[in-house]
Amino acid sequence: MPSQKSLKIYSSLRSNSRKKLTQISKETQIPVSTIFDLIKGSQIIKKFTALLDFNQLGYSVKVQILLQTSEEEEILTFLKRSFNVNRVYRLNEKFNILLEGYFKSLLEVDSFTRLLSKKFKIKDKKIIYLIEEIITEKFFSDPNLINLAM
Repeated sequence: MPSQKSLKIYSSLRSNSRKKLTQISKETQIPVSTIFDLIKGSQIIKKFTALLDFNQLGYSVKVQILLQTSEEEEILTFLKRSFNVNRVYRLNEKFNILLEGYFKSLLEVDSFTRLLSKKFKIKDKKIIYLIEEIITEKFFSDPNLINLAM
C-alpha cells in the first residue's frame, strides 16, 4: 500500500500532470527530491497525457455502446484498430463489451454500429448518447481528500 505522502503526490499529479515539482512540494510539504524519486521509480503512474476537447475537434457526438456477443475476441481486435473508439471495457453482465466512442455525426454512429452488426454476431446492443459531461477525471485528483479515503 502506498504511503500517505505518495498518495498526496499522485493526487496532485492527477489534478494537473504539468505541475512543477516545486509546486507539488509546496502543496504537499514534501521535499522535491522525494517527489522526484517517487515519480521516477513509480509503477503506479502509467503515462502522462493530454485531455482533449473532442467537441472542439469536430467530434461532438459521444456514445457508449453496450454489446452482447459470442465473438468477443474478434470484436475486441476490431475495436482496438477503430479510429473512433476511445475506451473499451470487458463486462460480466448480459452485455460483455462496453465501448466509448467519439463521432462527428449521428450518421457516423449509425454507420459504425451497422458495420459492427454486419461483421460480427451481435446478439444485442444498446447505444447511449452522452449529452453533457459533468465530471471528468475527478477520482483521486484532490490531495486534500486523500485523508478521507483512508
